Amino acid sequence: MRKHIFLAVLSLYVACFSANVLSAQGVQALRNSCPGNTIWNQGSGTLTFTANCKINLSGRPQYFDSVWEVPAEVKRIIINANVRVTGQFHFTSNATLEGKNKSTSVIFGTAETMYTQNRPTIKALEISTVEVTGDKTVSVKNLTSLNPKGFHLTARGDNVLNVDNCRIIDNRGGHRNNSDGYVGGNGSVVKNSYWETGDDIFKVYSGTTTYINNEVKMIANTVPIQLGWGDGAGGSKGIFNGLKVTGNGGRNPDGRAFIARAGGARTTNIEIDDLILQNPQASMVSLREAGQVLNLKITNAKIAVAQWTTRMKGNVNSTICGTTQKKANYNCRNGSSSSSSSSSSSSSSSSSSSGGDECNTKANCKAIYNGKLKNGWKVKNCTNNKCKCKKGSKTRNCSAVKK
Repeated sequence: MRKHIFLAVLSLYVACFSANVLSAQGVQALRNSCPGNTIWNQGSGTLTFTANCKINLSGRPQYFDSVWEVPAEVKRIIINANVRVTGQFHFTSNATLEGKNKSTSVIFGTAETMYTQNRPTIKALEISTVEVTGDKTVSVKNLTSLNPKGFHLTARGDNVLNVDNCRIIDNRGGHRNNSDGYVGGNGSVVKNSYWETGDDIFKVYSGTTTYINNEVKMIANTVPIQLGWGDGAGGSKGIFNGLKVTGNGGRNPDGRAFIARAGGARTTNIEIDDLILQNPQASMVSLREAGQVLNLKITNAKIAVAQWTTRMKGNVNSTICGTTQKKANYNCRNGSSSSSSSSSSSSSSSSSSSGGDECNTKANCKAIYNGKLKNGWKVKNCTNNKCKCKKGSKTRNCSAVKK
């Protein structure tokens, strides 16, 4: 994805755009675009989508008629199960956006590939599926964001964007959809969610952000952890606890890197505990410019990639599985010894592909399997690094009862 403006300038532009061009439209304006498909509870400030809705607001700039600038009176937005809302939600007040079903409560963007690339007058950030401005806190939970027109979930600076139990998907194909996954302001927390989108997934750009029990599938152009495209204040920190990354895709100019930075001489700190990283085509790190610094600490990890790097002009200070060696394979997960031998790598890849579900807590299993099990089956526990599920008196490996 090409970025033509530094982050600070882009943030200022969008702030001005939101303040000067788009203003909040009331609840009734939204309801008029979906007659009979919403319920409004003024007392609690709750708007519920009860049936499919395609947001179409009058008086908006070109391409922004599907963007609802949510008014302050709305405190909670609910999307019922088996309901698809086509549009975007931009917040300037504290609120919650939630679905009744993680898989079938859907916010949809477009089936068109390269939507913003085909419209040079708009930027992907401006038409994010969810955007938070105004130093506010918004929580998004228990829903699917599918094929966005621009980015999926966006907040900057002191805007907190918390995410829990969501599916963030781009399945329309192509590799220039600008469908970035997530950027949040200082103090934001992202947990228990699945990410499969063809661009930057977790953008660690400012402050300290925390990521708990997330899963990423690397498809075309995916970068799981992205550190920036331009200059800005240094010292941002991403804390990851429970991260699973699989697939064989990635961003080719960065060697399909797990962690990458494009532009700007800046220092970023990444700490990861409990990592599974399995991509036979990937590299660990890409830093494109001199002066870029990554301080990286990884513990309790099982890593099998193709190489450490294919593109490195910056500096990586790394400690992975207790060693400062920079290599493609590590295994210190659940007490295993670190190894870089090809036989160890083959063994670990074989174990993964044979269906062994790696976990060390019940929470890991829930993050992997919630919403993905056959009817009646529920996660029971993690036993011998395998997720176990139950249905009545029956117990099975969760992988055997997956939908």
